[in-house]
Amino acid sequence: MQEMPVSRTGPGGCPGSASAGGTGGEGLTVAIPTTGDRSSLRPAVEAVLQSAARAGTDTEVLVVVNGRADAPALRDLHSPLLRVIQLPKPNKSLARNAAIDAARHDTILFTDDDGVVPPQWCAQLRDGLARPGHAVVAAPVYTAATGPVTGFLEYQHAFMPLPHADGGANYAITLNCGIRRDRLPAAVRFDPAFLIAEDFDFSQSVRSSGLTIGWLPDAVPVQHDLPESFETISGRYLGYGADTALMHRKHGKVTELMPVFCGAYLATADGRHGYRRFSELVQKPVRTAFTIVEPMAMTLFFVGYLDKLGDELGRGLIEADQAALATAFGQIAAAAAAGLPPVAPGDWAAPAIDYSRFGTIDVDRSTAELDQVKAALARHARPLPALASATELAPTTDELPAWTAWCQRRAAGRRPTPDSVQRLFWEAGVSFEEGSRQVEIMLWHEGWSSRLYGTPAAYPA
Repeated sequence: MQEMPVSRTGPGGCPGSASAGGTGGEGLTVAIPTTGDRSSLRPAVEAVLQSAARAGTDTEVLVVVNGRADAPALRDLHSPLLRVIQLPKPNKSLARNAAIDAARHDTILFTDDDGVVPPQWCAQLRDGLARPGHAVVAAPVYTAATGPVTGFLEYQHAFMPLPHADGGANYAITLNCGIRRDRLPAAVRFDPAFLIAEDFDFSQSVRSSGLTIGWLPDAVPVQHDLPESFETISGRYLGYGADTALMHRKHGKVTELMPVFCGAYLATADGRHGYRRFSELVQKPVRTAFTIVEPMAMTLFFVGYLDKLGDELGRGLIEADQAALATAFGQIAAAAAAGLPPVAPGDWAAPAIDYSRFGTIDVDRSTAELDQVKAALARHARPLPALASATELAPTTDELPAWTAWCQRRAAGRRPTPDSVQRLFWEAGVSFEEGSRQVEIMLWHEGWSSRLYGTPAAYPA
C-alpha cells in the first residue's frame, strides 16, 4: 500500500513520530479517524480528552482527518493532548494506519467520531493491553436507543464482538478497542479495500498471525450515537455484506461459506427463513417494530454479500438494485412506524422482557409487512441461475449450539434472565442475535403440537 502524505498540525500539540513513543508503560495514544464533517465529532473528542487526562500525563489524542483539509467541529478546541493530522483521501483504513505510524506510543486505543467514551475508558483499555499475551483488546459497546432502528441495534447487541474458543473476542470493534503496536507484525494493518468492516478483516489478520484478541467484559461500554433513521440500517448492512464477501475472498473462505450464504438467501427470498418474532418482548409495539426491521436488515446483508461476491468471482449471483431495495424497505419501515402506538424512549432502550413467552407466536399481528419485504426483494434483488447451484441445506438441530445450551440450562431448572441468556449464548460461541433466533424457533417447533400459538404459514421454518 502506498503511504499517503501526512501533514501534522494540532492546537497545543506538536508533531511526533513512532520512534518517539514508549514501549508498553503508562503512555498511550488515542486515535480517532474522521471525515471532519460530523456534528458528533466534537463531543466524541471532548470525551476522549477527558478520559486521556485522567489516565496520566503521558497521553495524546490523535485525530486523523481524512478526505478534507480541516475539521470545523474542532475549531477553538484547545488542549495540550490534542494533535490533528490530515490525509487527502477519505478512507478509514488509511486513517487508522496513519495513526499507527504517527502515534507517539505503542499502546494505541481506537474509537470513532460517533462514539462517546466514559471517563475510565483510557485507563481500562491501557490496563488490558498491559497484560501479557494480548496484541489487541476489545471491550463492550452499546447503542443509544431512541427509536425502533437504534433500539433494534441495541437489543441485538449489533456492535458486540463474537466470542472465540480461547476465551477472548473473535474480533475487535474499532469503536472500542486497543492495540499494542510493539506486539503486532508490521504486515498486520487495516486493509483500505474495506470501507465499513475494516475491523473484521483486521481482526482476521491478527488471529491469522497467531495472536489473540483479549476481551474486557467488565470495562465500561462506549456509547454509539447513531441517527434514528432507516438509512442507519440500510447503509450499514449492505456495506457489512459487501465487506464480508471481500473478507471471505481474501482469507480463502468462499468455498466453505458461499453455499451457506446462497442457501440462506434463497430461503429468505421464498419465505422459508426463520425470522425472529421477538416473542420474549412484553410491549407489542416494540415487538412488532423489531419483527419488521430484522428481516430487512438480514436481507440487506445477504444482498450486499452476494452482489459483491458475484463481482469478485466474475459471475452474477443476483441481479440487484441496492438503492431501490433500500428505498423500498425504508418506505415499509416508515409506514409500519407510523402505525405503531407511542413508545417511551426508555422502552426502546430497555424493553421489558419475559422469557416465559419465548417461543410463543404473536398471532394478533399481521404479517403484511413481511409479505411486502418479500415482494420488494423479488422486484429489486432477483436470484440468478448461478445462485441456485451453490446452496447447502440448513444445519440440523444437532448443529445448533445455542439450543443445546438452552436445553441443558432448562434441564438444570435454572430460570432464564436477560443477563444469563446473554452469557449463555456467549459461552455457546454464538452472538445474541443468532442464539435468540435458534432458541425461539426451536421452542416454537417444540410446543407446536400442544400449544396453538400460530400456524406454520405464519412462522416459516
